[in-house]
Amino acid sequence: MSNKIMPAMALAALCLAACTKPRTITAGPDPVPTPTPTVTYDIATVFAANAPTAKTVTIDAAAGGTFTGNGGARYTFPANAFVTAAGAPVTGAVTVRAAEMLTKADMIFSGILPISNGEPLISGGEVYMKVMQGNTSLRMAPGKKYTVSMPQGRTPTPGMQLYYAAGAYKSTIGGVNWQLNTDSTSGTIVYNGDSISIFSDSIGLANADRFLPSPDYQNFTVAVSAGGRTISPDSLVGYALYDEYNGVWPLTSYASGVYAEYHVPNIPVHFVVVAVINGAMYAGATGATPANGGVYVVNIAAITPTELKALVQAL
Repeated sequence: MSNKIMPAMALAALCLAACTKPRTITAGPDPVPTPTPTVTYDIATVFAANAPTAKTVTIDAAAGGTFTGNGGARYTFPANAFVTAAGAPVTGAVTVRAAEMLTKADMIFSGILPISNGEPLISGGEVYMKVMQGNTSLRMAPGKKYTVSMPQGRTPTPGMQLYYAAGAYKSTIGGVNWQLNTDSTSGTIVYNGDSISIFSDSIGLANADRFLPSPDYQNFTVAVSAGGRTISPDSLVGYALYDEYNGVWPLTSYASGVYAEYHVPNIPVHFVVVAVINGAMYAGATGATPANGGVYVVNIAAITPTELKALVQAL
């Protein structure tokens, strides 16, 4: 299986089917068979439940408005900011639905990973917006831009640029392919102390990003151990989370209990693996600085969806 990242529509299949043939992990006899849980989980449902929640607000189109999203980003719309698809000015109340993916956990659980044309990005934050009046979708009026100020929680990473992605907000496992904005009149990135702001005339998905500086990709393996329990590749996902950057890379080439990886650089990361075994949720994480020829092991154990979110948020 190729380890290259597929385009956005293929990311959903990537997360739900890491290999085309059923394989098992056999790490010795299973001394305690996995009992049938009282609650049966699947990865897509658990991820969707842990994904960022969109906020819906109503503002006056003529006056504009400001609000804070559920993730802490600050949204500002100027007066007379909206038009219909045909270009007609909009007045009266409009509904804004907005969500932000500011952390690695947000990105993993939403499925909106920071990846552009098969290469990893470092993100300053991803946002999604949809503006409606009744059943009519609206766009920004000519010459108007909205602002989203995204807190970084630390000194902002320099060199961020504005990226766009087409498509609707993903509340289940999926993904988009981020594309660099090449028109500075359409939108830009501005640094404001400990925040990064997006100024844009395009409603939809936007991201403050940059590529990793000269990544030195390593060739290594990550073995998954479940204490002898059988893991179906159809119920298994893995990621490399960058310790020092806001970046995530999905592990994709899986066979016989082992991920083969060669697109993660030699920087500190945590490998996170999530699996469903007989309807029960399992997960684990292992920290490492990947090196060529390295062999790393992630031991996964039973976990609740709440504990899984806390595990990822802590990395």
